[in-house]
Amino acid sequence: HTINFIHVPRRPSLVKNRAAGLFQADTFLLVVSAPDYESDYAQIRDTLNLCRFGGLVKCPIIVISKMDMSDEKTYNEIKESLLSLLKSLLFQTNNLTIIPVSSKTHHHIAPYSNTYNWATNQSLCD
Repeated sequence: HTINFIHVPRRPSLVKNRAAGLFQADTFLLVVSAPDYESDYAQIRDTLNLCRFGGLVKCPIIVISKMDMSDEKTYNEIKESLLSLLKSLLFQTNNLTIIPVSSKTHHHIAPYSNTYNWATNQSLCD
């Protein structure tokens, strides 16, 4: 198996690069920042629209990052919002995994930690 990473930058001027990268993918990992979720929502929606347009209908993993700057309530709000958005865009969500992570504290990156045990029992590398 070959894994290619495609960075999807935030800058709207790079939408063409984003689209070109997404059309080469078989699946994707969506990473959203907990503290920036509301301000990034439009861009997240646009990226998911591009994924859908490119034929990517399965979103197996969503990572909610910067959880050290957030809490369980915010995580649940973001999770519900993302599920609603994915369903509205006709994504398959039945095997979806949502993992809260913190690069600052390394929680839920690898190996599994029980810091956010209210969310999942998996780490990003599981």
